[in-house]
Amino acid sequence: MFKTVGAHNVIMFDEDGTCVDTQQVVIGTMNREFNTNYTVADASSYDWFVKTVMSLDKEYKTPEDARKFLFNENVIRKALPTLGIQRLVTELHHLGFQIVKATARSETQREVTLESNEMYFPEVSQIFMRQPQHNKFDAKLHAIQTKRPLVFIDDDADLLYNLQRFVSEETFFILIDRPWNQVVRSTGGKKVFVTRDDERLRRFGFFKEDNHEWGKVYAWITKLSAQQAQQAK
Repeated sequence: MFKTVGAHNVIMFDEDGTCVDTQQVVIGTMNREFNTNYTVADASSYDWFVKTVMSLDKEYKTPEDARKFLFNENVIRKALPTLGIQRLVTELHHLGFQIVKATARSETQREVTLESNEMYFPEVSQIFMRQPQHNKFDAKLHAIQTKRPLVFIDDDADLLYNLQRFVSEETFFILIDRPWNQVVRSTGGKKVFVTRDDERLRRFGFFKEDNHEWGKVYAWITKLSAQQAQQAK
């Protein structure tokens, strides 16, 4: 079994847009409800889904109203695993890594989230849900500070860019390439790009080809773990 060091045997995954292709289901729901013809490629930013729904139907007066429509239990229950992710999770688990998830889904959606993970990701040992007092950033930060993962994998570029400033440098970040995360909009307002060569926050995948390069993710994670094990000697 592959040996890791201390608490850094944890690999943490986001759920929607990373492990399961929820946005594909969301697009289908929008098209049926509003008689539109959007595709996932139209989602130019992480806020595109919410802003588009609010513009199409004035019934949704706030971003939270739109999110409740977009990510309700009937929608997320239909979300299937993204291409190649199940194999990555299984192989990392076989190496001895603890697989944990941190999602922005609310605690009220725990049951449907557990159902999905029992079906597709039985290797997951713990799921951090967003608590009522937390926004998405606080929820993910709490999970990372609690478990101190070697790697955290997500599809929200702005979130990852800002998270890395608040957690130990022993945690690395992977951004899964998606249409909505091509540009990081940091809290400072400036545009920042995440490349495939960054040392700590690295982009993997080619969303236009629907190929997330999970084999390369696996290789990078095992390399990081080996380096940290060597440094600890």
